Amino acid sequence: MFTENPKSVSFDTPNLVYFEYSDAIADTYPKVNFASLVEASLDLRMTHEQISKAKFSEDDLLKEEEGTMVGNATVLLMGICNVKKLYLSDNTLEVLAFCCKPMPVYNNLIHLTIKTDRDVEWESLTALLKNCQNLETLVFEGLLHRDGMSCGSGECLCKPWEEEDVPSCLSSSPVKILEIKKFGDIGEDEDMDKMMEQVEYFLETMPNLEQLIIHYETDIDEDVEEVLRQFQMVSREGLSRCKIQVISDNLNLSST
Repeated sequence: MFTENPKSVSFDTPNLVYFEYSDAIADTYPKVNFASLVEASLDLRMTHEQISKAKFSEDDLLKEEEGTMVGNATVLLMGICNVKKLYLSDNTLEVLAFCCKPMPVYNNLIHLTIKTDRDVEWESLTALLKNCQNLETLVFEGLLHRDGMSCGSGECLCKPWEEEDVPSCLSSSPVKILEIKKFGDIGEDEDMDKMMEQVEYFLETMPNLEQLIIHYETDIDEDVEEVLRQFQMVSREGLSRCKIQVISDNLNLSST
């Protein structure tokens, strides 16, 4: 596990199996070569000042310079492109959006876990998933995100704002198992209906989905039953059959 922020450091250990990297400063990422990597966990972080400049500057040149100052995360991600199982923190999604161009291709990746946050957009997930053509299992730790410019355009994983026939980046998804943790974890100003609509959108759009697993944070059994009932009603015409499972502390319900 690497927790410090090395400058001009490289790691050439092609037989490494597990790699965990946490960078609290986000200045310069190490160059790595892990050809046989099985599992990796990344928590890449930008400073508050860097985030503010990158998000709110209207100057494209300044944004480009900011990305350079933060460090090119592509160098690190290219070194782990053979990984099979990957965990990305919500902070990492933000770094990828500003500091990882182009996005590396992950041909061996079969299991991806994403931690979400209400202050982080999903913009970088679109490019990432397009480059994971053999992905089998996708896990979301929460379904929270900040609305961004790509939302509603079909170039985001969230449900479009307008009820239009917008092509979705999910329509070519190879994912067979979708697991959503912390379902129902919303703030006072957030809408449970919106979270329901998001899951329904996944069901309607992902063509190869065979199993949906929902971990519902509630102790009300009737709510668990209602959620399962509503998801069972979602039309998947022309798509693969999907088994739906809703799990709470008290219940474990599955579609038949």
